[in-house]
Amino acid sequence: EVGRQSRTDNGVYLFSTIYERGEISATAILDGKKYTSKITTEGKPSKIALVKEKSYLTKHTKKQDDNIIFVFVEIQDENGKLCTQDDRFISYKANGAEILGVASGNLTTEAIYSEPNKEVYRGRALVVLKKLQKNATLIASSVGMADAEISL
Repeated sequence: EVGRQSRTDNGVYLFSTIYERGEISATAILDGKKYTSKITTEGKPSKIALVKEKSYLTKHTKKQDDNIIFVFVEIQDENGKLCTQDDRFISYKANGAEILGVASGNLTTEAIYSEPNKEVYRGRALVVLKKLQKNATLIASSVGMADAEISL
C-alpha cells in the first residue's frame, strides 16, 4: 500500500512511489462502496501490430482505384500492450500500393514524411497508402522482431 488520502477540492490525488514493472491499482471508497481501477505496465517489446482503418475515399467516391488507406502501427509486448517507451526504426514495403507517407506523431522530428523507413514515436506510427491493386499488402520490418504483414 502506498497510502491513503482524502479528496481535495479539485479532485486530484497525488502519491509518490518508486517505479516498478507490474500492476498498480487505486481504490476509492464512496458511501461505503469500493471502486477499483488497475493498470499494468508494458512488458518488453516483442511484435509489430498493424491495424487498417476503413478506406476513406471508398466512403466518398465510387472510384475504387482512388482508395486511400490508413494503417496504424504499434510496437506491442507479448500481451498486446502498447510499448510507449519504444522508438525503434521500422522499414515499410508495400506490394500493390504506394506509400504516400509515414508519420510518427513526433512533432520535433526532421524526418521526411514521404520516406518509407522511420522510427516510431512512443511505440506508434501511421502509414498512409494509395491502393493500386486489388490484393495489396503492407509489410513492416524491424531488427529483432518478426515482420508484420497486413492485407489492404
